[in-house]
Amino acid sequence: MKRQWYQAVKNKIAQRCVRSRAGMTLTEMLAAVLILAMSAVAVAGGVAAVKNAYRKTTEKAEAQQVLATTVELITDVLSEAQQVRSGGDCGPEFFSGETGDWMRLSIRQPVEHRLPTEHRSPMKTRSPMKTGPASAKSI
Repeated sequence: MKRQWYQAVKNKIAQRCVRSRAGMTLTEMLAAVLILAMSAVAVAGGVAAVKNAYRKTTEKAEAQQVLATTVELITDVLSEAQQVRSGGDCGPEFFSGETGDWMRLSIRQPVEHRLPTEHRSPMKTRSPMKTGPASAKSI
């Protein structure tokens, strides 16, 4: 008797499992996909922001390093200057005891070249650097 009762309960449970319609509805599936997509967009935006911040920080550090190196080189050159004279409109000239040359520090501004309208590109080009007079070297 116990055995028959056990078998009957087992069959009822098996039939319920087979007939069961448990699962996810289409609405539940769409909601899950929507939440997953929104999470992916948020993560992608965060990664892009971090990448942009890292690039800017790296560029700033490189610019500061270049500036520090330039200041150090100019300081070294000027500390070895034995004589200074007026260079006219071009600024002062310094006599270097190390090389035996007159030198001038100058800032050169890039000049934009204009091409005819049919050959004009959106990028700006820079002119070649101009050299100073033969009596003084520009650094």
